[in-house]
Amino acid sequence: MPLLFVPNLGIAPPWIFDLVPGSSFIQHVTAQGFALYLLDWGRFGPEERRAHVEDAVAETLPRMWDAALDDAKADSLIAALVLTLVGARPRVALAGFVDMAGPVDFTRAGVLPRWLDRRWFPLGRLVDILGSVPPSAFWLAGSMLQPTAPLSVTLDAIVHSGSERIREFIPVPGAFFGAWVRDFYQENRLYCGTLRLAGAPVRLDRVTCPVLAAAARHDPIAPPASVHALLGVVGSHDALALEVPGSHLPDVRQ
Repeated sequence: MPLLFVPNLGIAPPWIFDLVPGSSFIQHVTAQGFALYLLDWGRFGPEERRAHVEDAVAETLPRMWDAALDDAKADSLIAALVLTLVGARPRVALAGFVDMAGPVDFTRAGVLPRWLDRRWFPLGRLVDILGSVPPSAFWLAGSMLQPTAPLSVTLDAIVHSGSERIREFIPVPGAFFGAWVRDFYQENRLYCGTLRLAGAPVRLDRVTCPVLAAAARHDPIAPPASVHALLGVVGSHDALALEVPGSHLPDVRQ
């Protein structure tokens, strides 16, 4: 069975999923017998500052989807982190869906919805000035959510990989960031059923395949309540919520 893994745009480059033997997501998945396909978003330059959420969902993801199916010679796959595509295209060949610590009800996504509230967060001005959101902005947000995280990341990399290579964020096109904050954090359109992408409504009740919503117990970015909300809006009769120890950020171990 092919498995398409789609990392969140802007979070990190794909190499973090295959650091060293014994600490590799890719190694674990392939050892279970899956044919793993991993999307690398690449690096966005100034000329791509207007790349939008719709570009990712309506153009990049479908091409990746078809390429994975063609290469695996399969007619369906298990996908992670592609809810908007599945909700917008009900005929997508999908054998199962895994939400890996992705918020669905953004009103329950910790403190970030309050930080990004339109009443005091200058979203339009920020996008106009910066063009793209730099990695330093994500580091700053992570540091505010969990002040010891940067030190913990460095120490963890040294201990487990024998080097000083630390987690690396990637810049996000301004148009993508603006649409993401507005549609998801400020207006909660995905969960409320009012999101539209490329002219198509995104309806989570169209997701009828088996669903797993996995959340980390101490996650300040995607608390279990925000992730497990998926089970209340999908159309699947085979849906499971999973909660494990840990966090989106690296220094919570229990």
